Amino acid sequence: MIKDADLGLDSRVSDIVTNGNWRMPSDWTCFSFTAPILSTSQDILKWRSTAGRLEDYSVSLAWNDLRNRASKVDWFHLVWYKQCIPNYSFLLWIVMHGKLKTQDVLCSWDIQHNASLSLLIVRDIMPVAKKNSCTSVVSKLLLAALVYHLWEERNARLLQQKKRSENQVVQLILSTIRLKLMTCRFKRTSRVEELLVRWKLPSSLLKPP
Repeated sequence: MIKDADLGLDSRVSDIVTNGNWRMPSDWTCFSFTAPILSTSQDILKWRSTAGRLEDYSVSLAWNDLRNRASKVDWFHLVWYKQCIPNYSFLLWIVMHGKLKTQDVLCSWDIQHNASLSLLIVRDIMPVAKKNSCTSVVSKLLLAALVYHLWEERNARLLQQKKRSENQVVQLILSTIRLKLMTCRFKRTSRVEELLVRWKLPSSLLKPP
């Protein structure tokens, strides 16, 4: 179609517009809209927002206009926070939406088939979820790691017939959290110092006074 019109991959709009009118083959019926008015000034990419304003284009602006919106949930800070482990938080996000069903395990606990794992794991952490204290961060990391590695272990047992002991899974979760904490920096407080001792972390993680 483009070749038949003597156009190439480097063709421009100006090649098919003359004096404000389209200049193209008669069988190109898809161009039913008005031809643009061309000028010698440099082209500028604009985006008309949902509010009707013509603004400089950006991916974030387009995304915010096109995406589906919903009210912010009260567990937002439980899943997404500065110190989170992204793939762990993503799985936890799925859990919180009730999309990760584990009926085979829940049946053995005599829980209804449509029960959601999210109802069983967040009750005690929610009161501190919005805080940025060391207790809050560690609690949220532990929750995400617990969900991730239990789901990983479940899949390994069901799909690969591989099984780790409870102690191995626990140690994997703890070592994962410790490695993540090694990337953090903490303000010196008595609670933080207790945290460093409990998790066997170096004092170099403390911010200078």
